[in-house]
Amino acid sequence: MRKWRLVVVAMLATLSIVAAACGKSTSTGANAKPAYKIGFMGALTGPNAQLVIGSQKGANLAIKQANDKGDLPVTLSLDPQDTQGTTQQAVTLAGKLAGDTKVLAVIGPEFSGESLSADPTIQQASIPQITPSATNPALAQSGFKAWFRAVGNDFSQGGPAPDVAEKIIKGTKVYIANDNTAYGAGLAGIVRDGLNAKYPGALVGFNSVDPGKDDYSDLASKIGASKPDVFFFGVYSPEASKIITQARAKGFTGTFLLSVVITPVIGLIILLITGFVLPEAHAELAPTHVNVWCGLSMLIFGSVMLWLARRAV
Repeated sequence: MRKWRLVVVAMLATLSIVAAACGKSTSTGANAKPAYKIGFMGALTGPNAQLVIGSQKGANLAIKQANDKGDLPVTLSLDPQDTQGTTQQAVTLAGKLAGDTKVLAVIGPEFSGESLSADPTIQQASIPQITPSATNPALAQSGFKAWFRAVGNDFSQGGPAPDVAEKIIKGTKVYIANDNTAYGAGLAGIVRDGLNAKYPGALVGFNSVDPGKDDYSDLASKIGASKPDVFFFGVYSPEASKIITQARAKGFTGTFLLSVVITPVIGLIILLITGFVLPEAHAELAPTHVNVWCGLSMLIFGSVMLWLARRAV
């Protein structure tokens, strides 16, 4: 779930907060505006950077447009912090931003694991914060007062998966695995629980693997031996391509159901229900016209990715 348009929406909301927060600032020059920063936290380098760079570019664009318009009482700049997708780096960088008096708001972190570790530091500093893509449900249950999410949570994504597997793909046996990340494990757990509740006996296997490896033959062998009709994988993209290839080599002939495949379904739902409210008390930033656009973009993007995935496997 990380399109730059969502970040633009987030930035516009954040900029309104910034404008109000800057009312007490004083200028050092007769006509100069005081300079403030909006922090950005995400994996700008590393194997998952492709999921984050678009958000950074969207934030830069939103800030440029706001500055060019000229009606803010301040001049804004983006302060990007590269978490590399790790919780350790995210915690360190959160402390850096929290201690900077020029930082008025923070975008990110982008991933669930780093958010669970770093968000308390940002929130303890009373800094408004919005994530474009961290979907773990626990984030909205942490009691944060100035934390917002621009997307739905893992229940929005994993909730429909059992019905997709059973009713749309017509599978009777489902194997589920994840990459041991806060995102992948959380999402896979939701799919597993939903499958067991709705379709008892359909689950034929559930496993976790560590990310960053090249050899996933053990998991691939288990998938092949179980002969599932559907394999659901809660994972970031680098591991997905490896396991898809290796599972095919071990005899798996069923359908891969990855999180991106569910995206068209969610997008269609949002389009049909234009008054859609995100399932968090902190998600009230998205107006109806934004939800329509988000739904349309999710539907198109997810459909294209599903078509490409089917061609690849």
